[in-house]
Amino acid sequence: MTTATSAPDSAVPTAQVPELAHLSPLPWTDFFETKRQVSIPYELDASEITHTLYEIGSDRKDLSKVIVLHHGAAHCALSFAATARELKKLVGSHARIMSLDARGHGED
Repeated sequence: MTTATSAPDSAVPTAQVPELAHLSPLPWTDFFETKRQVSIPYELDASEITHTLYEIGSDRKDLSKVIVLHHGAAHCALSFAATARELKKLVGSHARIMSLDARGHGED
C-alpha cells in the first residue's frame, strides 16, 4: 500500500496576484483618430446592421490607399489598435487605416 503526502503549505511557492486595474482596456482614442457607426441595410427584414469603424487619416481626400484591418478569431476591431498605431508610424499620411467590428462583435 502506498500513501501520498503533500508538502506543507509553507513549502509550496505562491504567486502574488497583481492588481487588475492595469489590465483594463486602453481607450480607443489612444490608437485611433475617429470612431463612427456605419449602418448597412439588411434587405431580408428591412432592418440595418451597424458596424463600429475606427479610423486613422479619415480626413484624407485621396482614398486610393486604404489599409483595412478586419478581425477574424480576435475579439473586436480594437484587437488591431496597436497594429494600427504602428502602421501609422510606417505609412504616415500616405494611407488611411480602418479597423471595423464584425457583426455581433465589439460595440455592435
